[in-house]
Amino acid sequence: MKRLLLVLSLMLYAVSALEAGLVVDANSLSGLQEAMLELPVRQAERARNLDELKRRRQSLPLGRERLLMAEKIARSYVAENIDSALMYFHRAIADAKAAGAEDELVRFRMETYALLPMRSVTRESIEAFQAIDYSALSDENKRWYWL
Repeated sequence: MKRLLLVLSLMLYAVSALEAGLVVDANSLSGLQEAMLELPVRQAERARNLDELKRRRQSLPLGRERLLMAEKIARSYVAENIDSALMYFHRAIADAKAAGAEDELVRFRMETYALLPMRSVTRESIEAFQAIDYSALSDENKRWYWL
């Protein structure tokens, strides 16, 4: 099955390159083939790195570094698993509350609100942003607000 997908992908690449008027040589196909074969290895490596970040976060005492580690983990999940990203932003929110880090707390909440439409929770997200007092935000959080 993997070989069939690989062959079909290579054919699609070759046809699209020819349509675009590009010359397809053996080196570019072998590079594509290598990249496709390395994909499972890279995915496993990424999962191991995320697991290591999670272990390190758990071992850190409550503080700024732990908050930022949760944010980093959440951001790494945004592209592929919104639920996990939201879960780590919620952990960051809980840690920020416990640490009394108001600026980070506001930023993490805004990031959570921004992810909600990807889960079809659009109205609540807009209402949450409307409830934020923009004038009371720090300069850094004003930037995050608009992002």
